[in-house]
Amino acid sequence: MVKFSNDYNHTFDKTYSPANIGISTPPMRDQIESLKARIFQGASKIELGFLGKEKGSAGQGQYTPEVYGMHEREALKLMAKVNDVTLSTHATPSMQGFAGITDKGFNEEQANKSLIEIKRTIDFAADVASGGPVVLHSGEFPMTVSQREPDKFEAFKDEEEKGYAFLADRETGQLVTLKKDMILPTPRLKDEYKNKPDLEKNGNSEIYVRDPETGLVRFDNKSIYTLMHEEGKEIKDVYKDFIAKEVNYNEGEAKRYAMMGKETEKSFEDVKNVIEGLKKINEKNPEYGREFAIEKARELGLHVPNRYSNDFKDYIDNPMKYIEKAEKQMKQQIDNYYEISDSMQRRSQEQKRQIGYTDPDTGEKKEGTIASIEDVGLERSAKTLAEAGIYAFEKSRKSRDDHYELKTEKPIFIAPENIFPETGYGGHPQELKELILKSREEMAIMLHEKKKISMDEAKKYASEHIKATFDIGHANTWKKYFKGTDEEFKKWLKEQVTDLNKAQIIGHVHISDNFGYYDEHVDPGQGNAPIIEFTKLMKESGYKGNLIVEPGAQDVRAWTAMLHAMKSPIYKIDGSSSSWTDIENSFVGQTYSPSYIVGEYAPDHSLMEEHKSWRFWSQTPIE
Repeated sequence: MVKFSNDYNHTFDKTYSPANIGISTPPMRDQIESLKARIFQGASKIELGFLGKEKGSAGQGQYTPEVYGMHEREALKLMAKVNDVTLSTHATPSMQGFAGITDKGFNEEQANKSLIEIKRTIDFAADVASGGPVVLHSGEFPMTVSQREPDKFEAFKDEEEKGYAFLADRETGQLVTLKKDMILPTPRLKDEYKNKPDLEKNGNSEIYVRDPETGLVRFDNKSIYTLMHEEGKEIKDVYKDFIAKEVNYNEGEAKRYAMMGKETEKSFEDVKNVIEGLKKINEKNPEYGREFAIEKARELGLHVPNRYSNDFKDYIDNPMKYIEKAEKQMKQQIDNYYEISDSMQRRSQEQKRQIGYTDPDTGEKKEGTIASIEDVGLERSAKTLAEAGIYAFEKSRKSRDDHYELKTEKPIFIAPENIFPETGYGGHPQELKELILKSREEMAIMLHEKKKISMDEAKKYASEHIKATFDIGHANTWKKYFKGTDEEFKKWLKEQVTDLNKAQIIGHVHISDNFGYYDEHVDPGQGNAPIIEFTKLMKESGYKGNLIVEPGAQDVRAWTAMLHAMKSPIYKIDGSSSSWTDIENSFVGQTYSPSYIVGEYAPDHSLMEEHKSWRFWSQTPIE
C-alpha cells in the first residue's frame, strides 16, 4: 500500500521515504553507474531506461538493453537485491506507437520493429528486474486535439470545423488526410429529394436542380464539416459519397473512351480494306491507283496535307504513303482510347474497393476497405501489443500441470504510457483505456487459440501482462487546450483517473510536474499538475504499484521534492510547514550545514580529501 503518512523515521534509516515512491535513472547514461548513484541517494524503487533504438552506441549516450551483457545484467540484478531495491524498466522513448505508422501510412515492417524493441526490453526486465512493468510510449497515429472531446478541448479556434480528419485503408494501410473546411462542390437537390441519399446513389438525374436554359446542374459549395453536420454523417461516409461521384465519372469516361475506340476500329477496318485494294490496283495501273487513292482518302476523311503545305505535292505524287501513315496513326489512336478507358476503369475499381460495391459476376455485396483511422490503427496497435503481451507471458511463466506458474519473481507486464495531446492516439485517458482493453482482448484470443488456454484464464493472464502506465505530468499538458477553468480541468482529470481505476487499467505510475503547457519536468509540487490529489486517488483505488518520479535536469532533486510535497518525515516529523533550511541546496543560500546530503557529490565522487565524508580509520563509510 502506498504510504502517505508522516510516521517518524530515523535519518540514518533508509526506509524513510514513503514506501512506493521511487525515481528513474537518466536514460542517456550508463545504467550500472546510474543505479549505483540512485542507491547511494537513498532510493529503493528505481526505474532503468534507455534512449537508443536498434543498434545502440554507449559512447554517444544511445544505450539499449543489448549494450549490457549477461555479467553486467547479473551485476545490476545483484546490486538491486543486496540493497533491497525494486526495479522497473522503461523501453526507449525513441520508439513511439505500435501500429506501425509512417508518413505513408500503416506499415507492418515498422510495427515489427517496435515489437522487436519491446521484446529485447522484456528480455532485459526478465534478467535484471525479475519482472514488473516495461514502460512503452504510446502515440499510435494522428489525432486532432478536439477529436475526442470537442466540447472541452481544441488546439486552435474552431479546430473541430477547420482541423484535419484522417481515414485509413484496412487492407493497404494507406492514409487519407482531409481538411474539414475543404470545399466540395455538391449538386443541389430538389426540395422533395433532400435527405434521400439512396436516390442520389442510384444516379437519378431528375433529383437535381438544373439551369432551365443550359440544363446544367446547379452546385452549392459546402465544406466537409458542413456536410457532416447537415446530413449527420461520419467523415468516412462523406468521403465515400464524394468518391462515389468520382466512380460514376470514371466509369462514364471509361465507357466513352471504349466506345470511341470501337468506332475508330470500324474506320480502321475500312482503311485496311482500301489499302489492300489500292495495292492490287497499283500493281496493274499505278497512275489509276494514285488517282483512286486520292479519292478514297477524301471519302474516308483521312488527315492529309493541306493543299498549300510543302507536303501537298509529295502527297499528290504518292498518296499511298500518306494513307499508310494514317493507318498507323489510327491504330495508335485506337490503342490510346483503350488505354485511357482501362486506366479510368482501374481507378474506378480501386475507388469501389475502398467504398464498397456489388460484384457484377456474383451479385455479392463487398464491404469497403476505407474506415476511420481509429478503427484501423487500434486494430493494428492491439495486435502488436498483444504479441508483446504474449512474449511477456512466455518470459514470466512456464507450463506445469495444466497451468502456468511464475518463473520470474513477479509477472512482466507491458505498460503503454499516455503521452501528449500532440502525439496522437493514446494521449487522452480514454484512448489509453481503449488501447489497453483492446490489446487484452486480442491477447486473450491469441492465448486461447495458440496455447489452448480457456478463455477465462486467457483473459486473466492478459490483464496481468498488459496494463497502463499513467503519467500525471503528461496528462496535465492537456490543460493548455482546455476550454474551461483550472478547477474544471482538475475535475475532468480526476474523473478520468477514477474511470481508469474502475476499469483496472493502471498498473504503473509516473510522477512529473509542469505548468500545463509542455512536459518540462519541474520539481514535483512546483508546477500545477494535481500530483497530491492524484496520489490520493491512487491510494483510494487500492493501487499497489510504485510511483516513479521522472526527473528533468534537476536529477535527484525531483525525488526529494516529491518527498517534500508528500510531507515525508525526512523533512518534518509532524508534517508542519517548511522553512528555507528544509530545502536541499536552497536557491537563496543555505543557513546551516545540512545533515542530509544528496546529489552529484554524495557519497564520495571526488578523491580530494576535503570532499570525503566522515569515515572510520579503515576508510569504511559510517553508513
